[in-house]
Amino acid sequence: MRGDGSFGMSLKLTVLVPASLVAETDDARDATVKVGQVARAAAIFRCDKVVVYEDADRHKDDGDFVVEVLRYMATPPYLRKTVFDRRDELRYVGVLPPLGTPLHSVTTGSDPEGSEPEYREGVVTKVGTDGRVWVNCGTQHPVALRVPEQGIREGERVTLRVSSREPLRAEIAEDADSPYGGYEVERASLDDWLDSFDGVAACTSRRGKEVELSDLRADSLALVFGSPERGVHEILRERDASVEFDHVVNTVPSQGTATVRTEEAVLATLALTNIANR
Repeated sequence: MRGDGSFGMSLKLTVLVPASLVAETDDARDATVKVGQVARAAAIFRCDKVVVYEDADRHKDDGDFVVEVLRYMATPPYLRKTVFDRRDELRYVGVLPPLGTPLHSVTTGSDPEGSEPEYREGVVTKVGTDGRVWVNCGTQHPVALRVPEQGIREGERVTLRVSSREPLRAEIAEDADSPYGGYEVERASLDDWLDSFDGVAACTSRRGKEVELSDLRADSLALVFGSPERGVHEILRERDASVEFDHVVNTVPSQGTATVRTEEAVLATLALTNIANR
């Protein structure tokens, strides 16, 4: 029920990064900044989802940290007190830049009649037995709405279209109408997630073939990135797993540095994906 995050008209885009994304970073502040760079890249290029995949049991705590910071950044400032309590993983979130997606502030858009409805993201705080739900969307009081036909659960994130502030009138927005609301975050096993994925899966690797724009053109695209310690295929071998990728590509050919960090590869690859799907 959140806004459409596709490139152009159709692309559904997922970025997959390892739990060990911050494993080489001893300082929690620097680790927070590193995750923030991935979040900013995902939002700039309108990703639908960021998946943090398991790559080694010793990195479980690192994965928890990455997921928590990604989710914090994806949450509008007016909802963060509702969604998050005080947690050690979020100690340095004050150094993060704003994500700056449309739903992170009160936004407007034009409807067919020429008025300008307001869009807000909200969290369902209560599901009643009388066909109503209550949604906290950062206003003084939760908004009471009718339960949508597809159902809804407590804690679910939704996008609201506010047609009037006084009196307050709102409804759950249709995906096609609401502005981009940012990415969703998921934790998963890489091979299990890709086994259930119906689209083009591209693995980024320094040893891959030089990327062509056609490799990144798809209706549904998953981009998989390795860790600072090892590449995707090494990670899969360690976990005794195998995945058949549609493409294994080098998106930073002729690099001028000894290594390309994961967050740098994410930004470079998403920029190419943007061009490929215009």
